[in-house]
Order: sequence, then C-alpha cells, then structure tokens
Amino acid sequence: MKRTAVGALAAALLCLPAIGNGRELAEAVQDAKDEVAGELARCAAYYAIAAAMISVSDAPGPDLRDKGIAQTKQAAETAIGMAAQMSSPAIAAARMDLARQTMQREMKNDWGNFSLIQVKYMWSCKDLVERPDDRFAYWVKEKSKLPDVPPTNPK
Repeated sequence: MKRTAVGALAAALLCLPAIGNGRELAEAVQDAKDEVAGELARCAAYYAIAAAMISVSDAPGPDLRDKGIAQTKQAAETAIGMAAQMSSPAIAAARMDLARQTMQREMKNDWGNFSLIQVKYMWSCKDLVERPDDRFAYWVKEKSKLPDVPPTNPK
C-alpha cells in the first residue's frame, strides 16, 4: 500500500499553475483530499462490517474464517489510516462511524441483507484502498472543473 502516494501527488500538483478558467489548483487539491478521505472512511466502515459478517458466518473452517477476518480488518485499518492522514483522526473516525450507521440502516440491521452494501462497496473500496492516488487524481480533475466563485459579501 502506498500511503504517501496521494501526498506526493498533491505536492506535485500544487507546483502547477491554476487550471484554465477553473478554480485555483490548491483549492481543487484540498477538495479532492476531502473527497478521498470521506470515501476511505466509508470503505473502512464497510470493511469493519464485512469483518463482523465473516465472524458470524459459517465459513468453511475456523482457519479460513480467521484469515478472512484478519484480512478484512487490515483493509479497514489501512483505509481509516489513509483517511486520517488526509483529514484528521477525529474527522476520519466520525466519518467512519456515520458511514457504519448508515450501512447498518441500509441492511436493516440484518446480516441477511449484507449483500445490499456488499454490492455497493466491495469493488469500489478494493480499488480505492489499492490505488488511492488514481482516485485522488480523478477528484482533482473533477474539482478543477468547478467555476472559481468569489465569496459573497453579505450586506
């Protein structure tokens, strides 16, 4: 896992001039970091729920179940670690907790409905945790397209 890849990409992007008529690059980079940090926190919540699901499942043999739980918990720790690095530990934890609560509501607190969140998060979270720099680059591009709107002055 490249934990510093996103940071290195952000530093490199900040050295570039503003993009066209869009926003300042520094603003786009910060917004992209916020987006990726939020997505990583959601993935950490998904992996935490997935680990709990594996622990209550009837997976073949305790060794396979324990290995699955350990791998899934490791993915959750990696995701929340990267989210905390891009925002702060407190913000990442709060985002993760909110995402976990939302996912549990989507499942109606029933393990039989786990597939509802699995289909929504499994592949996107795998891609995000394995290649956060790709997602960061995507968000920088998207956030750079937004118009640079000056702050309003209340009268």
